[in-house]
Amino acid sequence: MRRFLSFILCFIMAATCITVVNVKAGDDKVYTSGDYQYTTQTYNGKKTACIIKYIGNATNIVLPETLDGYTVYGTSWEVFRDNKTVKSITIPKGMTNAGDCFDTASTVEQIKVEDGNSRYISKDGILYNKSGKQLIYYPRAKKAASFTIPSMVTSVNVVAFRYTTGITKLIYNKSIKDMGELFESDVQELVLSDGITSIDEMCISNCKRLKKVTLGKNVTYIGKTAFYRCSALTTVVLSKKLQSIDFYAFYNCTSLKTLKIPDSVTYISGLAFEGTKVKLSKPAYLKLMKKTGSSTKNYYAMATVKIPRKGKDKAISYKAKAITKIAGTKKSMTLKKKRTQKIYTRVYISKKKKTGNLQYDILKFTSSNPKVAKVTSHGNIKTLKKGKTTITVKLRTSGKSYKIKVKVK
Repeated sequence: MRRFLSFILCFIMAATCITVVNVKAGDDKVYTSGDYQYTTQTYNGKKTACIIKYIGNATNIVLPETLDGYTVYGTSWEVFRDNKTVKSITIPKGMTNAGDCFDTASTVEQIKVEDGNSRYISKDGILYNKSGKQLIYYPRAKKAASFTIPSMVTSVNVVAFRYTTGITKLIYNKSIKDMGELFESDVQELVLSDGITSIDEMCISNCKRLKKVTLGKNVTYIGKTAFYRCSALTTVVLSKKLQSIDFYAFYNCTSLKTLKIPDSVTYISGLAFEGTKVKLSKPAYLKLMKKTGSSTKNYYAMATVKIPRKGKDKAISYKAKAITKIAGTKKSMTLKKKRTQKIYTRVYISKKKKTGNLQYDILKFTSSNPKVAKVTSHGNIKTLKKGKTTITVKLRTSGKSYKIKVKVK
């Protein structure tokens, strides 16, 4: 039954193939023609062949367009699963549905396409769609000390780099928004583009030789099991816009010893670094807490608001991701030289203004003219000489901000 299902699946072409219609199952019999085994299917009323296995031992092959008089419509992903000899595969002119046979072609170094093919092109042994805008397959055994995805490419087939063994360093161009999968790739260094906003579930898992990853500046989410068992990983440069790291994201990344968490992060699963001994350098407002109804502790960015009271202030904590606005108690100030003035910040949670003052640890303070007045990390303005400056108060987790105009006389 499993083999029969694989015959059916050979016609379903994931990201590389067109939608198949009017396909009927064949007789479930395996035929042999030369160096190929195939089964038959009926496509749009015509009996066609689906290649399920290459049984030859050649180094360079051209996929057949017909077998025993049947047009080859598709190929199974298992075609080259046990083969150890093929290094070059050519897609013939008339074949427009080569399928995912390259997924298990572990020894292939080149994918070629005959001139005149209406669906595919090949550049430097790499398979692209006709326009060159989609990278469909990078040969599993093609060697490259460094490979930068060409600037014309805007999308990557989800399995394009899966199981690759020959790339040392892989660099994504700025046009790419979906990185696909690198599952069990031997890549050692990965540089992602600014167009990529998330590292999805398992997409870089089991990359046992991966040592360094640099995320693009717009990555906001690292999904569950994203770097699962990347045991050689020592360096991860995170995006300053990163917001959350899901569970088992770095499971068993045993070589990862330290990691700097950017200010923008509001959530880290308590299981994100399970199986590691990593020391996190993180903002003080990222607190380890239990989620209601759960026994697992997770890190949440918490904003503390203090309400002045006689004797002792009352402190209330809110999740930082719920903050919709911050505002100052004053829009402008006129101060004398060599004086100190405290900045007080109001906070809006889900658009509702809360009583009290937001504490400084989750805020960042800057002065446009620190020679006139500087501002400390605790939100204290210290005036130095006559002039004007603008103090910007920014929420470290999201960048929400407000400004205060200061005149020193």
